[in-house]
Amino acid sequence: MPAALKSDAFLLRATKYGEADQILTLYTRALGKCSCLAKNSRLSRQRFGSALQPFCKFEALLRTRPSGLGFLESALPLKSWPSLLDNLERIGGGYRLLELADSLEETGAVHAEFFDALEMGLSNLACSEFVDEAVLRSEARFLLLAGWAPRLDACVSCRREAPFARPRLSLSEGGLLCGDCRTEGSWMSLGAGCGQALQRLFGGQAGSVFPAKEALRRFVEYQLGKSLKSESFERSLREAL
Repeated sequence: MPAALKSDAFLLRATKYGEADQILTLYTRALGKCSCLAKNSRLSRQRFGSALQPFCKFEALLRTRPSGLGFLESALPLKSWPSLLDNLERIGGGYRLLELADSLEETGAVHAEFFDALEMGLSNLACSEFVDEAVLRSEARFLLLAGWAPRLDACVSCRREAPFARPRLSLSEGGLLCGDCRTEGSWMSLGAGCGQALQRLFGGQAGSVFPAKEALRRFVEYQLGKSLKSESFERSLREAL
């Protein structure tokens, strides 16, 4: 019989399977990112209750297998953040954090610190007055933990120490370029205050990091090789407003 294991977990995404089941992608403290089958989860809500709702931390009882898909036997809600569902901005920000965690983390890589960062990101987003700032700081933390953060201490081409005039962000080289260096890869100019905002963002310093939003979004999109689905939701929200 497959081994049973309990772990705190977040639901990253769910896919319909057959008429009654779902295949769930979870981020767990004990197993990292993993997939499992939740039988009858679409027909009956009694078995898993509110645990499989968005932005809920729950205790998962997983029946794992050495190969193939495991099973979610039970799910006990532990903590939720109802204010994340209060407005569309917070909903979009919460889904962005879940989607980014799913994209950055590899299946089976146990990374408890990343689990804690995801929980802290949802918690900060739930109570923050400034949604964009909270999301950006969590994104930066995710990138740092996943080893994807841009280099901001020096020019990635000539190694000149930052800060310097006319900084640019090299998307292909993964860091800052000084104004004197040329590159054949993808890069973008940084607007007024963006370089300093990036430094504050990845250095965990106080102060607004909103000027870094466009640069960080472009950087994440380039590194992942795709746009996050949550960005489409955000664009539709801005258009509606």
